[in-house]
Amino acid sequence: MSATASAPPCTAGVPSTRAPALWLALLAAPVAMGSNAPVLILPDVARSLGVPAGQATWLVTAFAWAMTVGTPLCAALVRHRGLRPALLTSVAAVMAGTALGRRSSIPPCSPVPSPPPTSLSSSLCPT
Repeated sequence: MSATASAPPCTAGVPSTRAPALWLALLAAPVAMGSNAPVLILPDVARSLGVPAGQATWLVTAFAWAMTVGTPLCAALVRHRGLRPALLTSVAAVMAGTALGRRSSIPPCSPVPSPPPTSLSSSLCPT
């Protein structure tokens, strides 16, 4: 053995910074399912907003794209800047979205009529 040869660096006890692809897929699955969940209630959303189903589909598509783009951006922000700036940025984004939504041309939701009382509910909650 020569004097210039060096021993490999000791990495015992140091966690790897690379995540296996399987873990990434398992962690991404709830996000993917969450972005597809509004499709199940699409007719109700369209009826509540008073718009055709095609227009409500675009709302769901915009939501899915926002999740797709926003999740990695938020993760990068948390990793590089910390939790507090990420939360403050998220609050600012929600406030901006709310302000834009108030100025949109979509009419406000009409109140959903309550279902008629059943015999059980009328006996539990007399009016």
